[in-house]
Amino acid sequence: TIGQLLRRYPAFRSESLTTTAFGRPVLALTIGQGARKVLYSAAHHANEWITTPVLLKSLEELAQVKTTESHCEFCNSTYEYTQDEIKHLLEEKEKQAQLEAAKQNIK
Repeated sequence: TIGQLLRRYPAFRSESLTTTAFGRPVLALTIGQGARKVLYSAAHHANEWITTPVLLKSLEELAQVKTTESHCEFCNSTYEYTQDEIKHLLEEKEKQAQLEAAKQNIK
């Protein structure tokens, strides 16, 4: 999550860009400084959820490179998820959907 990245990598900064119709903050992560700026965004549509973990994985690797001056795997190639990682992501997505459904039933 964004919170985990912020705790793990002090190079990241966070800001709230706006709020959703449900009052949730839309957060931005910033890393580095300078005149050149790049915007990456994910989860444009409800059924395209996989873009969020892909972007978070890429951001984590970028932060690792920045803090340790190590090699950037995704900078030169496409990251490929293992079957176990995909299974875990699907399980987490299902848990989130169940929690949201339970919240809706409570209201």
